[in-house]
Amino acid sequence: DRIAFKSASVCYTYSDLAAEALRHAAILRDLGVKRGDRVAVLTTPRAESAMLFIAMNMVGAIWICLNPQYRLREFQYTIE
Repeated sequence: DRIAFKSASVCYTYSDLAAEALRHAAILRDLGVKRGDRVAVLTTPRAESAMLFIAMNMVGAIWICLNPQYRLREFQYTIE
C-alpha cells in the first residue's frame, strides 16, 4: 500500500506500479518489442513515464528518451 510514484494526475502504490508495468510490458510484447530493441519515447518527467521505463526493462528493451524541448536536429541526432 506504500506509494511508489505520485504526480498531479496519478498515484501508484508499489502493487499498482507492478500491475501496470506488467500490463504495459505485455502490450509492448504484443506490438513486437523484444529484448534489445530500442524504443524512442517522447515524454516529460512524470509518474507514467517511470512506469513505462520499468515495463520496457521487463521486456529488455532500451529506453531512448526524447525531450519535448528538443529542436529538430536534436531529434534527428538521437533517432539516428
